[in-house]
Amino acid sequence: RAGVDWEKLYAAMLRGSNNSGALRKIVAPALEGDYDGYPFSMTNAKKDLSYYMLVAGELGAVTDLARATVSVYDEAIAAGHGDVRISRLIDPEIAKDLE
Repeated sequence: RAGVDWEKLYAAMLRGSNNSGALRKIVAPALEGDYDGYPFSMTNAKKDLSYYMLVAGELGAVTDLARATVSVYDEAIAAGHGDVRISRLIDPEIAKDLE
């Protein structure tokens, strides 16, 4: 919606600290229209985040970013995308369900 040039943003991210295997597996294929680059479901991501939230909660270390991340996965699962790969979060068809 913001008119971001995804190819330019991706090129910039590859040159910074965000450069990672996950970034390359998710964004590079998405630029070609393939949003299934990262083989991990929304439900599995939420499960793993739940473990983190439990430990962080016990330590009094839950952050707003962690809460927001859990919320994204909660919304995706509630919209029927639990079995969809997390790389689909940048798919415009999935993203419209999360607004």
